[in-house]
Amino acid sequence: LIIKKNDSQPNGARETLDEEIAVILPFYERKRLQLVPVGNFVFQSKRQAFTLENGVVRSVADDDAKFEFGTMLLCNIHSFGEYREYGLGIGLGYSLQPGGKSSSFLLGASVSFKDIFRVGFGYGYTLSPAGLTGGAKVDAPLPANISNLGDVVEYKRRSGFVISIALPGIKF
Repeated sequence: LIIKKNDSQPNGARETLDEEIAVILPFYERKRLQLVPVGNFVFQSKRQAFTLENGVVRSVADDDAKFEFGTMLLCNIHSFGEYREYGLGIGLGYSLQPGGKSSSFLLGASVSFKDIFRVGFGYGYTLSPAGLTGGAKVDAPLPANISNLGDVVEYKRRSGFVISIALPGIKF
């Protein structure tokens, strides 16, 4: 580092004795509102599923987690950590069934590390098999005019818990 003297001695220079280097790390800033894609694991108890066994319709318990893709509108309400790299948020979300039909609606809270990873927990309603229509009955053969069991499954909204994992790197 060379510092020149006044105009009285334009070519004069002096050497500094001490040098310090400062690295300034700014606080991490996240948007107050974000629309992010999420993967939701939906947990419901006593959900049923319908299957065909040798041409006979059966009802079986389906307590496994159901995975769905969707989006969540998040409101980031608090940042913390040495550089505010962690965040807390609340949000409204929905999931889509493979056919593109809306499936789940949820309200949840989330914790994030920068915009790299976000995990949330929530409660909501999701479409689940509730019964059969079109003359189909459990423990009876599928009626002759029905070729696909999925066409006669009736769906209703049921409550359940949701674990959401955000994919914030994907932008809409």
